[in-house]
Amino acid sequence: MKKGTELLAKETHLSQEEVADGAIYTMMSSLASEPFHMDNLDEASCKLCETIDASFLLFSGDLLTFCVGAVRDAYRVNGSLDTVDMALEEAKSCMEGTERKICDYEYYPSLKNFIRRQTRL
Repeated sequence: MKKGTELLAKETHLSQEEVADGAIYTMMSSLASEPFHMDNLDEASCKLCETIDASFLLFSGDLLTFCVGAVRDAYRVNGSLDTVDMALEEAKSCMEGTERKICDYEYYPSLKNFIRRQTRL
């Protein structure tokens, strides 16, 4: 995927640099054997920053999860993850209300499972 960070930045309230930081965090966390911190980036890892859009190709098998992770981790890196978590909890609450009202909605179970998987990450 060419310009993955640019696309995500356009679709979110994040800058392209913030999305790139989130993608780096997501990628390095998935590859690291111990907890990853942005402060631990070595010189070789910093080279990844220059070509971070290529990471979207590495994770193309599960691109949606990678993109959600990159956006979530962009908020983690910029320090506003708590605000996002509160918004997700509110959305989850609204979904539970929707489930009670429209329990047979065709796509709702898939959406519900996706959100549960993402909140576990």
